[in-house]
Amino acid sequence: RVLDTEIHNDYDADIYHGAPVSIQVIGRRLQEEYVIGLAEQIGIALSL
Repeated sequence: RVLDTEIHNDYDADIYHGAPVSIQVIGRRLQEEYVIGLAEQIGIALSL
């Protein structure tokens, strides 16, 4: 908990505003088309 408090106190949202992020989308074997479709929908939703 001490580490959480230390990180929280050091965090400045203004520094990270607009910074790139990444999302990893995974799925079950042989579900590649579903996962790609899901990733596309996430991309559309995040573009708003």
